[in-house]
Amino acid sequence: MRRRNSKRLRLNRASIGMDFFRSHLQQTVSLHQVMFNKLLFEEDSAVGSDLAALFQDVGNTYLRISQRIRESCDQHQAVQD
Repeated sequence: MRRRNSKRLRLNRASIGMDFFRSHLQQTVSLHQVMFNKLLFEEDSAVGSDLAALFQDVGNTYLRISQRIRESCDQHQAVQD
């Protein structure tokens, strides 16, 4: 019984971790959306280095998030096994 509770606790922790990633990703996407709207759709904004920097930041951010989610999924899978 104790082993079952321990496994359930690890599964709950993994689920909480995934919920955190989902929330973080939603916030990140919302923030980037606002930034893209400002740089791309405002009449007085020019396509330039600010937009290039935003694309680089967005790309790096999503790569980091992807890596964290992948690691969390791997850990979650290991707990289930």
